[in-house]
Amino acid sequence: MTMGVAEKAATNGKTDAEQEQSVSFEQMNLQVGSRIQLVSFHGKKITSFASIIGWETQQYLLTTIPKDNTMNVPVNIGERVDVRFFSGVSIYIFSSCVQFLYYNPRAFIELTFPGHIHHVPLRRDVRIALTMPVVITKSTTAQTGATAVDLSSTGIMLNSEAQLGAVGDHIGMSFVVRNTVAKENIQIQASGIIRNVRKKDDSTPSVYVHGVSFEQLPQNSLVILQNFIYEAILGKRAG
Repeated sequence: MTMGVAEKAATNGKTDAEQEQSVSFEQMNLQVGSRIQLVSFHGKKITSFASIIGWETQQYLLTTIPKDNTMNVPVNIGERVDVRFFSGVSIYIFSSCVQFLYYNPRAFIELTFPGHIHHVPLRRDVRIALTMPVVITKSTTAQTGATAVDLSSTGIMLNSEAQLGAVGDHIGMSFVVRNTVAKENIQIQASGIIRNVRKKDDSTPSVYVHGVSFEQLPQNSLVILQNFIYEAILGKRAG
């Protein structure tokens, strides 16, 4: 899968600076087990991910050791880190500092409690640009191929050499995304409704572009998609 991240619809046409607000820790609604992104600065930006273990209000946050894929990312006491948390509809950003490293009975880190928290609301249909193969099913036996060119938790845009159907038609889809928590590829099975179709001008061979909205994604698939999109967006912001 090739992905060029485009934070197309994140801010309703406004810049991040115009959208950012300050919120309290309680408004962030962080939970034990929430996945966060850490950006550290060892001469260059290093992006990793960790999970929240717990906190003492106004005292500290406890997180797992940050990882980049399956590798631990080294952190040092006194080191500054930027923390980013995606709630599903918003990104929360705050600066922190590594206070302590613990190795027994389990390895985890202690961060300073967040003070100033920036809140960047995202549109529900925030999209990422990508190139991803998709298998289309229009009946129990007929299958054809298409290519996803952008993806959100509410829909997908598909390119294909033949028209997949008319506006209002229902289609089945199957595609693979990375489960960023379990670190494995997961096949998503989805059904959708074609909302618009157009043929690209002067394309050879012919290319049809379809806007498709998902129909009632299973909760597990929705969470996997949200995390996949979240890490792509934050990866762009950290880059």
